[in-house]
Amino acid sequence: MRSRNEHLLELRQMVDQLKARVDHAQYRNSDKQQDKIVLHLMNRAIQIGEACFVASDLATPVLVLLRVLCEDLLLLFWISRSEENAAGYAKASISDFAKIARVNLQGGRAKVVHRSTGEDKTEAFLPKLKRLGAPRKRIETLARNSGLGKLYDILYRFASSEVHANTFGVLSAADADEALSTAFPAINSLLQAIILIADNRSTPAEEILRVLHIEDLGGR
Repeated sequence: MRSRNEHLLELRQMVDQLKARVDHAQYRNSDKQQDKIVLHLMNRAIQIGEACFVASDLATPVLVLLRVLCEDLLLLFWISRSEENAAGYAKASISDFAKIARVNLQGGRAKVVHRSTGEDKTEAFLPKLKRLGAPRKRIETLARNSGLGKLYDILYRFASSEVHANTFGVLSAADADEALSTAFPAINSLLQAIILIADNRSTPAEEILRVLHIEDLGGR
């Protein structure tokens, strides 16, 4: 079994490789929305990888970061398939922020005020926020439709328990080292899969599952 330091060394290598891809002109100089979203998710992966170094002795933060990285990979894989998928993701992101604003405006926790007159324009503004609404694909649906249902069931579901604090009575402080010894290889594999997509957006789902060492497990 590899040591924690060996896993962290590999993590550093994965992060450095991602940084090199981010510096590539294809991403930095492109005006295409799909390229911008891919770049955004790659930068998130770099930050998550760096955060894992900082929290390398803490099971809860690392498992939470593992789940976030897994979700980002699922999104990246789906977005990389087409510009239409990228546009849907962008609209849903704006819709999420519009919903947050609408809920707080309707609840009286905030208001829209005309900058010059000071007049309350909240009621007039609310319909504009409503028009920004757009459906967001559920991660499970997105994963299964992309051929990555195994990744969702095996890794995403497992790490979600820590995110939602549903590990009481299941994982204890004594299990922290074991959890970390499982999490870091998974994080490194997720980063490797993200690098594959960055290099080739046509990377098939089967190759992603191979990199994650779950291609031979049953089901879809």
